[in-house]
Amino acid sequence: MPRQSLFFYWVSKMCITLADVVYVMIVTTHIYMTTKSATTTALFPLFGVIASLIASISAPLIMNRFRSYSLLFTLQGIKTFLLIFLTVLFSLVSSNITALLIFIILISLCGGWSSPLLYAVIPSLTSQEKLVKVNSVFSFSTQIVQAAAYSFTSVVVLFIGATSTLIINNILMILGCIALYISLRTIQVEQTTEKSASKSATLIEGWKLLFQQPSLLSKIYTAHGTLTSAVSGISMLSVGIITDMFGVRTIYIIAAFLILCSACLSFILLKQTKQQEKDVSL
Repeated sequence: MPRQSLFFYWVSKMCITLADVVYVMIVTTHIYMTTKSATTTALFPLFGVIASLIASISAPLIMNRFRSYSLLFTLQGIKTFLLIFLTVLFSLVSSNITALLIFIILISLCGGWSSPLLYAVIPSLTSQEKLVKVNSVFSFSTQIVQAAAYSFTSVVVLFIGATSTLIINNILMILGCIALYISLRTIQVEQTTEKSASKSATLIEGWKLLFQQPSLLSKIYTAHGTLTSAVSGISMLSVGIITDMFGVRTIYIIAAFLILCSACLSFILLKQTKQQEKDVSL
């Protein structure tokens, strides 16, 4: 049963990851085709990154107030509802920059709050001995899915339109939520965390552990999400300039290339992990 739960969780993670990239690319491609403005187009991923950054910083406060697995499923359900709502209203709000930005921010907040919880589920579905190997497989798969989404979403939008692509994206999110529910249902024991004395203590608790014990870096997923969002935000500032100089497709090519490089590094790490396991067994 744990193996099946891990498989369903992997399916859920891939569907959610693909949907997260696809919907941003759909909106970005549509806005660029409509406005022909690189600056306006760059605002959407930039505001999404800022919202994810805020969510990552405030995630410990949310996680302390609610049961983690219930919160994870609820956040993904809310995000799915927002995506469906966006699809239904897309013909009305597609020309309204403010309305689209509000959708991007709300969806990014849900994604930022659920991101640490998505990583925290894996140790509950696999043994400690296989944790590094499983994390490597998840990381490699995630990079491949993201690279495919960045590479082909704009082409799909051009062929079948933004609304039809959003419908496909909604189906992915629904499948992801179903697979997530199946995988979380088998986890019987919920790990409870002791509440901190104050909200400020809760916010800085993870960062204190990070600096006191650097080896915990891979386990402090909230800090990881915050750092990732910050770096992404900085990179978004240069999107408009690069687009004006070389065209919007150059951005997609650069993003896909970087993600493919990351996937290759993850694959190398996976091979090294397997080799180390063989050496230990010998």
